[in-house]
Amino acid sequence: LRQHTDYKNVWIQVVNSEGFSVGRSWTDKRGDLIIYNRYDIQKMLSTPQVMDTVSTGKFSMTFKSMVPIFDDNKIFLGFIETITHFNSIVEELKKIKVSSLVLVDKKYKNQLTQAITNKFIDGYFIANYNSDQKKVNLIQEKGIEYFKNNNDYVIYKGYFITTYIIKDIHNDNMGYYILMKHIDDFEYKSIDNLVDSLRIIVLLGSLLAIIIVLILHKQKNDHKKQKTYFKEIIDSTHEIIIVTNFDYPIDVNKAFFEFFDEFNTLKEFEKEHGCLCSLFEKEDGYLQKEMGEYGWVEYIFNHPNIEHKAKIIYKQKEYIFLIHIKELNTSKDKTYTLVLTDITKMKKQQDKLEYLSQTDTLTNIGNREYFNQNISRELKMSQRYDNKFSLIMFDIDHFKSVNDTYGHDVGDIVLTQLAAEVKKLLRATDIFCRYGGEEFMVILPNNAMSEAMKSAQRMRENIEKLKIDPVEKVTISIGVVEFQEDDSVETMIKRADNAMYQSKNSGRNRITSA
Repeated sequence: LRQHTDYKNVWIQVVNSEGFSVGRSWTDKRGDLIIYNRYDIQKMLSTPQVMDTVSTGKFSMTFKSMVPIFDDNKIFLGFIETITHFNSIVEELKKIKVSSLVLVDKKYKNQLTQAITNKFIDGYFIANYNSDQKKVNLIQEKGIEYFKNNNDYVIYKGYFITTYIIKDIHNDNMGYYILMKHIDDFEYKSIDNLVDSLRIIVLLGSLLAIIIVLILHKQKNDHKKQKTYFKEIIDSTHEIIIVTNFDYPIDVNKAFFEFFDEFNTLKEFEKEHGCLCSLFEKEDGYLQKEMGEYGWVEYIFNHPNIEHKAKIIYKQKEYIFLIHIKELNTSKDKTYTLVLTDITKMKKQQDKLEYLSQTDTLTNIGNREYFNQNISRELKMSQRYDNKFSLIMFDIDHFKSVNDTYGHDVGDIVLTQLAAEVKKLLRATDIFCRYGGEEFMVILPNNAMSEAMKSAQRMRENIEKLKIDPVEKVTISIGVVEFQEDDSVETMIKRADNAMYQSKNSGRNRITSA
């Protein structure tokens, strides 16, 4: 790429279909999950397509071009990403005597912890190398706000200066490209011809009325073109977009009908379902038709700092959408755009990672981390609301001799079958975890000592009857404690541990309470 394009600063990254970086040209680091802070990657994984974005990281503002990779069976494998910055463009423009100042918006200042040029103007980061200090001083003298707020151009101290807004993937302002050219470097022949033409028009005052009519006609056509252009933009995106007020939808984009493909018009959809919210699943953590005192659209608008998700079951498939809202300023009436991004695949991946982080892979019950989270939560609930709860700790008797005699494969079978048997004896609200090795914990919410002892007895008796070939007999020693007012997590575990070892020291296959 460096040899065959104008871009001399190019980096490559390869990412697999699950969002893990599998190779970078600038470092040996690989294997890290990068989807959570990269919206463009989330979009690529949900809808693989060629994509160009501009984004700001900790080093600078860069261009990113992503191209999906498929195998011979059209299975999506991942994508390759090329990364470059503005310097090559800056150098090309210098050839036609145009100076550039590429600025990153000051809202990213804290994010740019390793800014490569280390140059800032009034909080705006200068992204291009070798920026002309005289031009920097010129812009700073008048103030960046003056130049960025001019929609057309300005002439200042002999320079023709125009500013372009650089947008991110959400169409939010990310930075500004300020172009400067000295007026002595312009060709004047075409400008002189324009001036002559304007003089003639001024002299022909009788044409003024016609000119006004033409201007009004042009404004009308421009407005029509803008509406058409806006429609084309929202139809080109893969996200579902709904233009709405707080009460009913006004318009939707093409992606809406690609998803709800049995309908051709918004009227048909409304006749069948009424409101999109009628498809929302009633589940904690997801949007509902009514959100307290607000309707769902008004709730999203009034709570901009919350992540809003909706779960929809459509054609017997579950989908999860992340929903953003923006107010449109094109009408006297308040209208808004809702953008629905399909994050189903990403959410499943996130749930899978969360499950793996909390689950013991051998026994398929909670692991020690999951136990720690839940015991802390139950303890706080008991302290706040004076709820009773108990803890059972048990250990497999003579487990070391099982491994020594029959091997670790048989030891693993004992662990898995014992866990499966105990799981059948517990309530849905009980929390069963492998604490380590052959030690297990059971948290029993809303259970006093008497109920916990009954549960422990059922476990002990059923395990004693369990047949696990070739092991002759499997038994467990159990310690049971109930939450006390002055307990901490550590003291409860310590008391349960002491009770369990008392059971072992008393001959095993028995229960001790403390």
